[in-house]
Order: sequence, then C-alpha cells, then structure tokens
Amino acid sequence: MTARRRNSGTFIFGLVLVAIGALFLVDNFTYIDVWYYAWRFWPVILILFGLNKIFQARARSG
Repeated sequence: MTARRRNSGTFIFGLVLVAIGALFLVDNFTYIDVWYYAWRFWPVILILFGLNKIFQARARSG
C-alpha cells in the first residue's frame, strides 16, 4: 500500500469520525432532530466512499 493511498484512507476515516462527533454535539445542544436527517441521508456516505475509490483508481492508472 502506498503512502498516498494510506493517507487518503486515513483522511476519509478521520472525516467520518469528525462528522459523527459533530452530529452528536449538535444533537446535544440544539432542538433539531439531527438523527432524522442523518438517517435520511446516510447513503451519501456510501456515495462518498465510492467516489473516493473511483478517484484512487484513476490516480493509480495515470
């Protein structure tokens, strides 16, 4: 595994953790039902992971 690929995966994982933490924080401090929106738009996470894989494949192939 190359350093660039490992860094990209680490960045995405960190970004997901930050997003989940932000959801918990917003849910604790507001009256907005954050989990309603999170549950409704969770497929976006799959789309982002898929796009990440596509761009990684393109970067490797040149």
